[in-house]
Amino acid sequence: MARFGRSSLEFLRSIPFWDKALDAERQAGAIVSGYAATVSNPLLQSAIALCTLLLQLFSGK
Repeated sequence: MARFGRSSLEFLRSIPFWDKALDAERQAGAIVSGYAATVSNPLLQSAIALCTLLLQLFSGK
């Protein structure tokens, strides 16, 4: 996975809505994770787990 340099991260964090976007990503991860527990199809459950992992990575968790 690509890593941002210090100047790129500083730029992103300076965007006025950055905190709200980050909170939305974290909330989405929790919702998707909860939904995965209700799915009985193993392949679909794995795909949802991957989505959860990506949301966590994007939110910096």
